[in-house]
Amino acid sequence: MNKIGIYDIRGKYPYEFDERTAAIAADFFLSTLARGKKRPFAIVGYDARASSLKILKSIISAIKKRGAEFTNIGLCTTPMIYFLARRMGADLGLMVTASHNPPEYNGLKIVSFPPRTAKSSKLKPIDIYSGFFSDFTDVKHDIKVVLDCSNGTAGLVLEKLLPKMKGLEYKIINARPDGKFPAHGPNPLKTSATRELSRAVLREKADLGIIFDGDGDRAFFVDEKGKRIDTEIISTLMAEHLRAKTVVVDSSVGWVFKRNMSKCVQKVVISPVGHDHIPRVMDEEGATFAFERSGHFYFKVSSGTSKFNFDSGVLAAIFAINLVSGFLSHGKTLSEFAENFSGRYFRHHRDFTVKEPYKIIDKIKKRFGGGKRSSQDGLSIEYKGWWFNVRPSSTEPLLRLSVEADSEKLLKAKFNKIISIIRH
Repeated sequence: MNKIGIYDIRGKYPYEFDERTAAIAADFFLSTLARGKKRPFAIVGYDARASSLKILKSIISAIKKRGAEFTNIGLCTTPMIYFLARRMGADLGLMVTASHNPPEYNGLKIVSFPPRTAKSSKLKPIDIYSGFFSDFTDVKHDIKVVLDCSNGTAGLVLEKLLPKMKGLEYKIINARPDGKFPAHGPNPLKTSATRELSRAVLREKADLGIIFDGDGDRAFFVDEKGKRIDTEIISTLMAEHLRAKTVVVDSSVGWVFKRNMSKCVQKVVISPVGHDHIPRVMDEEGATFAFERSGHFYFKVSSGTSKFNFDSGVLAAIFAINLVSGFLSHGKTLSEFAENFSGRYFRHHRDFTVKEPYKIIDKIKKRFGGGKRSSQDGLSIEYKGWWFNVRPSSTEPLLRLSVEADSEKLLKAKFNKIISIIRH
């Protein structure tokens, strides 16, 4: 198997992850996370990948053999499973997905919750979920938005939600779920993935472009000029919009956010990446907002009497629409605000396929002395004028390198030096 990660299981189908693996995993998590209940209750769903429905059927068989109860949400987004598992009082949520990984992968995301009282409803799960978002919509000015679903499942939610948002004109592209992800793949972190969105924004004369990953838990943004907006820039603006006093970030977040954050942000806390870590750190620190450079956004939200930290690409999209509509109400555009952050810092990021990432990290650590050092998530070292982070991926056999500097010349020199260590 490729890897049992911190918060999910992923591998190439059917060689590293298949129906049998999924059934064993589901049975294991039911027995260990359902707190000894004789008839635990699970919420299950699947993404658009070609193998996902077959894998889901094997999971359902395992659930039935254990004598557990379950509700099958069907084709859905990962945040939808997280939300409905909580809302419906489930012990466990099981989502068949490999998120943004290439089409040949599949996997299983797992979420469990403390015991709680379920909320009954006659509405369909998709209507319960889309209705939840209506409390967060606050369009200040007429706005036009293009949304790219990457042939994943985000469109299922958007088609229910967006028609109810007053003042919003929108166009959805690549909305049809297709496990081959024919438009540009399921990973919007790749800069090539936003090319179609950028063209559509310009063609439609839209004010904002938003792209989601394959299972709808990540989002990236494009301004009215078709230019991709760095995650740290949109997060800086969003933190101010949300008046967040404490913000949790991953170790690859750099100076664009940390040196430009609004006056309302009093504290920035570094956390390991992932759904298992960041919500926990948010609770420990009393944070209301968190983000990863990979496009994950976490918000402290309420549903009824319950408060929780929610990782959702669609909710990030709603807050971005609210944000940009506010700019428009004052005669400003997203690009005008984003330009305030441009040209101050320079950054490169690259992923490397390696067999022994920790040995490489140790080698880099020995080659670079001094500086402000952290081993919280891989290795981070900050010097005067530049810093870097290198860490193993939790979901793929990759080593991720990020380098940032206050000049292009310094960035190039340090980036190339670290690359030479990785390759030799």
